[in-house]
Amino acid sequence: MVTIRYLNQIFMNLNKKLHNKYKTCSSYNSHILKFGEYGFKAHKSSVLTEANIDLLQRSLSKFLKKISKGSKVTKYWNRLQVNSTVTRLSLESRMGKGKGAILHKILYVKKGQIIFEFSSIPLTQISIVLSFLNSKLPLSIKLLKRSI
Repeated sequence: MVTIRYLNQIFMNLNKKLHNKYKTCSSYNSHILKFGEYGFKAHKSSVLTEANIDLLQRSLSKFLKKISKGSKVTKYWNRLQVNSTVTRLSLESRMGKGKGAILHKILYVKKGQIIFEFSSIPLTQISIVLSFLNSKLPLSIKLLKRSI
């Protein structure tokens, strides 16, 4: 059985149209493991859409069910949250018509940001999950272990 834990159950209400971009400097608070024993850290900055995050969440839960094979409960926490919107005006519109409608929501992943955290899973299975996520994500990630 796989349990999914979100960092915040209530996602940001992004019905606003944002004008400034998200800062791409290194992450301040989200570079430390807070919940699990193991974590995956982003090696470089990148951009993910909301659809990419949902697809990643579903494929990861399926993959964890497949490799756990009925063993004890595997817990993981998703530390990804949408933090910006992309807007677009139609091509025929002239200058001065406003900002435009929201096209989709995106997430700026900073270098050093923790993406997922895991607990109750052996290190051998974590390495399999790491190779699986490296193939699914457009950025490279590395494994972190909590120091005791």
